[in-house]
Amino acid sequence: MSKLELLIRKTVVFGLSLIFCITMIGCKSDKNKTDTDAKTNAGDQSKDEVVINQDKQSEDEVVINQADQAGQSNLDKQITPISEIETVSDLNAAKSIVDDVSQVSGLEIDSNTKGIALIVKHDNKLKEVPFQYNLLNWLIDQDKPIIVELVADYSPPSQKSLPYLNGIADYYGDKAMVIKIDIEQNKNLIQDFDIQYLPAYRIAKNKTLYNVENAFDPTAKPSLFDKIEQVLND
Repeated sequence: MSKLELLIRKTVVFGLSLIFCITMIGCKSDKNKTDTDAKTNAGDQSKDEVVINQDKQSEDEVVINQADQAGQSNLDKQITPISEIETVSDLNAAKSIVDDVSQVSGLEIDSNTKGIALIVKHDNKLKEVPFQYNLLNWLIDQDKPIIVELVADYSPPSQKSLPYLNGIADYYGDKAMVIKIDIEQNKNLIQDFDIQYLPAYRIAKNKTLYNVENAFDPTAKPSLFDKIEQVLND
């Protein structure tokens, strides 16, 4: 074999080896790229799944929270709050209404009594009637239970509670009466009713004064209505 032929053969072998190496490098590069793309897609999919799961979890939490909140609104399910009722301003008309609904005869007006109102259903209308009588004597002499709420203008819970007090008066109708007392105008009653917090709820029944509640929370369980029912039905 001549030197020329030997050179040509070596050149051909070298060329084939070079082509083979380049092909192998290209295949490896494509494989690496495929693996990288697969990992990237897997990573993206994982991220998407996390987001989806977070969304699902968020939706579930909202449903659970809404259910809890709905379950906590116990008083709203039992009593319909009433924001506006008829206010009786004429004292003679007020006396006539109190005489109609009261079981105490011979009531004498006490002009010094201020800030007390009887919330009562009269002539099929819910009315707020000024009460100007000796309250403690009246409570003792009544056979019908009296639900009492003590409030103050400076107490936001007191103001928030008033529509529910109207609703309570509407619910019980002639089965029980409701009295609202402005404690700022009746500080002499703080000790008699053992007031520490406002609003405060008491029930006068069978010549006994029951402590029902010393706060207002429409989400509380048992509810204010539950506690009133317990005293009234005992």
